[in-house]
Amino acid sequence: MAFRSPPAIVQRVLRFKAIQHREGGVFLWGIPCFISQLYIYVYLQRLLEEEMGARKTASILYHLGYFQAKEGMRMVSERFGYAKSMPDKKKLMEFNMGQTEMVGLGSFKCVRMDPGEGIFIFRGKSTIAGEYKRFFGIQKHPLDHILRGMGSIMAEMFTNKKCFCAETQCIAQGKQYCEFMVKPADKWDRNDPLYKTQKIDPVKSMKELGAKIEPYIISL
Repeated sequence: MAFRSPPAIVQRVLRFKAIQHREGGVFLWGIPCFISQLYIYVYLQRLLEEEMGARKTASILYHLGYFQAKEGMRMVSERFGYAKSMPDKKKLMEFNMGQTEMVGLGSFKCVRMDPGEGIFIFRGKSTIAGEYKRFFGIQKHPLDHILRGMGSIMAEMFTNKKCFCAETQCIAQGKQYCEFMVKPADKWDRNDPLYKTQKIDPVKSMKELGAKIEPYIISL
């Protein structure tokens, strides 16, 4: 396998020694994190599906992915100012897409970018889907709901509209790669099977759940 340099965002993390261990915790730019086996997440997703149903699980994980990517982009922007120093939105998207590789969710590329129509297609290999298939076998439906949420906020950078992301195929289904289609929510045909089978419900924000503080703000 040919050597491939890590994505730019990972290079920044390494260069600035952004990951630290202290007082028994792991910190990324001063924000508490944790490292765990990937199969723990797979086990959690499977439990949620069994206990709460597929749609409720998808809704929760989708919103988690959206929230994680949104905060990740804000964190990096505040730390390095890339939203201003990188006016080319395509390059900014490619930079932010490195988030998935940084946290171990897989490597992805945008294979179609049509800001005029608001259509984006992302393709790559989800580590979650691969691990899910390893433990539970071939699945009938796509299951990368966290990545769907992340994909939707990436597209919203361009469209400035609320977007919806559906997974068109998944490694857990026995496919060679995972693929995601994102469009503004108002451009999805509500009778489209992709939309109907992957529709999500609203979930409460941290504030609505009683959080007393906003998500961490990076100190420059």
